[in-house]
Amino acid sequence: SSDAARCAAGNGSALPIPRSADSLSATARPGPSSSRPYRPEFRSSGFAILIALLRADAPMGKRELLRAAAPLSRAPLEAQPRARDAGPFPTASGWSVVSRTLEPRGLVSRTRHGRFDVFALTVEGRALAQELSDQLQAWESRQRSPRPAHATAWNAYQLILLVDHRERVRGRESFATDVAAHGIDVREMHLDVGDICWGVCEVGSRDPIALAPLLIERKTANDLFSTIIDKSGRFHRQRHQMRTAGLPCAYIIEGDIDGTINGRSDFGARRTALCELECHEGFQVFHVPHADATAQLLLQLTSALWKQITVKDPRSWFGTAPTLESIRERVQKARSFTTKALHAAMLQQIRRSSADAAAAIVDEFPTPVDLRDALLGAHDRDVALHGGSLAVQRASGRALGQELARTIAKFYAG
Repeated sequence: SSDAARCAAGNGSALPIPRSADSLSATARPGPSSSRPYRPEFRSSGFAILIALLRADAPMGKRELLRAAAPLSRAPLEAQPRARDAGPFPTASGWSVVSRTLEPRGLVSRTRHGRFDVFALTVEGRALAQELSDQLQAWESRQRSPRPAHATAWNAYQLILLVDHRERVRGRESFATDVAAHGIDVREMHLDVGDICWGVCEVGSRDPIALAPLLIERKTANDLFSTIIDKSGRFHRQRHQMRTAGLPCAYIIEGDIDGTINGRSDFGARRTALCELECHEGFQVFHVPHADATAQLLLQLTSALWKQITVKDPRSWFGTAPTLESIRERVQKARSFTTKALHAAMLQQIRRSSADAAAAIVDEFPTPVDLRDALLGAHDRDVALHGGSLAVQRASGRALGQELARTIAKFYAG
């Protein structure tokens, strides 16, 4: 979001533009050791600041420059405000590119005007900014070019937000009704997994033909961390079911994750849980302060998803996109996964194990508890499954390997 960069305007009075960086040589930082020409990435912070100064054609105060550059940058130019610094997860600021790169390389000059610093392009900076401006204009021209022939076929379809009917906001109100008040086309219905997804419907219909590639679980910070410490395993079941749906998954977390929740202030444990969600599980995690911010986020995601979908040919997209029915079948299959099948899947994760070895073991010991109790009672525990008192045979008639039997005994019985 660029809202934090759109603050009150700074001093915008016109001042003479320095002819080059030489006029500031007495106070400028030494340039970088690398001799490679600097060229900022497209729509990066440095890219946005250089073009904003070129368009202004006059020195600009920091606030004025931030406001002009924000729409041109993909990343926030100012650090986002937070209730408490999140330790090893600080918020980034794109503005630092000025002092770290643009000034040392002699592309931007800084002068003092009263109580404020003002910034302007040097001769070298103006030349680079003009090249970047030409690049931006070419990109904008391509964006305005006629859409491909198949794009008009999407005019017969629309994207609507699907919200589970059990979702509530502020304890009582329907979340779907609250979201609709923000101008989003939404349908409240029963979802087998997740709280929010998107459906592609024919114009005038409310029945989704296929689903857009995103599934969201919405949680308040209080609810999320309560489920994490809940010994019933609800948090893990929800994650597993979302992954079985076959769609990219995300969490929206409402509220201050660094505040005291249910009398607990274990900030490190919460950060670890969120890191596991994002880094290990592959979930996208969105942090928002309240339900109204969630609605604004959903509005942005709706636009982005529709743009992503409509670049493809409808016939090929509908041929591969999941439906509510296919998601329901996947989830029901995952829920019907028996203890015996889960036990076999666990055994197959052990080194040197295989499907036939796991099948032979679960035929004799259907649950992990059965296998553990048997091994604990065996006098020859290390070799019991290989050829001892608990010997099992594969379907082919071969016995379990001695090393595999020993590993299983150590894993289940210690």
